[in-house]
Amino acid sequence: MELVGRVKESRPQLGPTARRGRGHATGWLRQRLGPYVRASEATALRGATRRVRARYRSRCYASERSRPKVLRTGELVKPRVYVETSVLSYLTALPTRNLVRAAHRQLTLDWWERRRAFELFVSQPVLEEAARGDPAAAARRLAVAGPLAVLAPSDDALELTRALLASAALPMKAWVDASHVAIAAVHGMDFLVTWNCTHIANAVMRPKIEAVCVRGGFEPPLICTPEELSPPEAT
Repeated sequence: MELVGRVKESRPQLGPTARRGRGHATGWLRQRLGPYVRASEATALRGATRRVRARYRSRCYASERSRPKVLRTGELVKPRVYVETSVLSYLTALPTRNLVRAAHRQLTLDWWERRRAFELFVSQPVLEEAARGDPAAAARRLAVAGPLAVLAPSDDALELTRALLASAALPMKAWVDASHVAIAAVHGMDFLVTWNCTHIANAVMRPKIEAVCVRGGFEPPLICTPEELSPPEAT
């Protein structure tokens, strides 16, 4: 709980516009941008601004949460990270000429070299997804996931998965993605690392996901990509 307090204190102050309603924010943008800006354009810019702020906040929180906790006994506790299936896929993927995929692959490999700064976990849904598809690729994914601790399923995780889908925090077709979030939250993970930016690491969906977790009585994990999750450098 002490760590959560430090995280909250590190949040940047977003000013009065971020705390007002949609009409006030749009009006403020129109006033700043001039009388010739249409309301629809101001609304679009407001949405873009919120996405940029959300990404900035995620980087701030990731930097703070990635610091190891020190217990009163002096024991060092590493941040706990739920490794989603897409990370295993990029980690074991063959070289490609696709620039985006190649960049994700290299970033994942770089992060994996620093994995000892974290305590890594997977779950049964991760293992089931990793086992699908091309047998050779599946074998590589499972070989990497093999040494990692496996989080046990629970009734609480099932209920939270249903709540995420029922509240439209995630679409019904993304029930496996919802189970990743639910299992990570129920087991108290500090981070959920993923390259699934469609349903999980999505700046629009993330506030809804976090709100459902909190209503269910669980602190949500910080959802991020391997690029955003780096252990702080020693000072």
